[in-house]
Amino acid sequence: MHSAGRAFLVIRVVVLRVAGVLVVLVLIVPVLVERVLIVPVLVARVVVVLLRGELVLVVGVLVARLLVAQGLRRCL
Repeated sequence: MHSAGRAFLVIRVVVLRVAGVLVVLVLIVPVLVERVLIVPVLVARVVVVLLRGELVLVVGVLVARLLVAQGLRRCL
């Protein structure tokens, strides 16, 4: 094999590996970021709600949202 052909194969393998790593990062990083960012935000919201004593209101809103979502699913 000529050195040019060997260099091309090496470059191709490196590019494919880098592309594979980038695809994995694009697929996994948003999920990790979402989990890492959303969980503390949800915990903070729950703490604030509990401190304010509005838990009943939040539960009511969540139940209403669930009922509306189920109603929409049945209609569709």
